[in-house]
Amino acid sequence: TSIDGQGWTALEGIHDGYIAVLRQERAVDDHGYYTGGINFYINYVDLEGNLLWDEGGLFTPDLSLDEGGNFSEGLVVFYDGETGLFGYQDASGQIIIPARYSVARPFRDGLARVELAGQDNDWYFIDRTGAVVLGPLHANVGDFSNGLVPYQGYLGEGYDDYFAGYLDKEGQPAITIFRGSVSSDYNRDAYLVSAGVVEDC
Repeated sequence: TSIDGQGWTALEGIHDGYIAVLRQERAVDDHGYYTGGINFYINYVDLEGNLLWDEGGLFTPDLSLDEGGNFSEGLVVFYDGETGLFGYQDASGQIIIPARYSVARPFRDGLARVELAGQDNDWYFIDRTGAVVLGPLHANVGDFSNGLVPYQGYLGEGYDDYFAGYLDKEGQPAITIFRGSVSSDYNRDAYLVSAGVVEDC
């Protein structure tokens, strides 16, 4: 559905009272010449059909709404084109947490999962002030729900403390599916498949 004939297309369901909409336009250089690319802009529509921000919307390099494009707990991820980093803002457009993350996910259960700039593959959880409350976690980690986060990786150094299950908000094991020593990534994965914890890839 186009919004008000302005080229906005609704993307998916309602989140925190807003519908994410997308507009695309031809990319041009500083002289107005077409570069061959497409620029994408995201905006939001309230339940009465009004655009939240001006007609331009926010430039977004990443069209995956699962990675933060929807409002959640009153905040939405924004992209800073100058730094190439992500931060969080509210519905008024006020920046609540400055852009300092290479990856930023929506807030869930009061916390958001982020990668700090320059620290790829290390996940951290931040609160609404931007303070780190948990991390780094170095492997497969999900988002919080009901006070728990799914995690599969090492809790200690080396191969001595491999864990699969759920951690609480202090990073402590709350539900353990597997915990033990594995001698290699291959043996770990083979064990988890044989135990039915993960599917064979």
